[in-house]
Amino acid sequence: MSGHIKYTYINGGRYGIALSEPEEIKNLNLEESINNLRKQRLYEDNISTVLKLATQTENSIKESSYGKYYSTILESNEFFREFREYRIFYSFIKLSLFEQITGVRILYGS
Repeated sequence: MSGHIKYTYINGGRYGIALSEPEEIKNLNLEESINNLRKQRLYEDNISTVLKLATQTENSIKESSYGKYYSTILESNEFFREFREYRIFYSFIKLSLFEQITGVRILYGS
């Protein structure tokens, strides 16, 4: 309402006009906004889960007898190094490498 003296609305405030210089103002749909926030939160939680899972599996394999193989493949492969800046994708590379070396299949998803 900044710069306006009056505000008119129709249908419970879903759409209105701020007066001084007439200007239509669309109110947000609260239900839609809440659903969007839930989806965003779920997405962020999934990203966090993948990053944590990759870190935990990496830590566990490095402490095992497979550690030197894992580190050698991950650190010496130029293809893998190019993806370090893409945290999620790089995490999936780490998880896949863990599966390939140990034979342990990691299931994730909803």
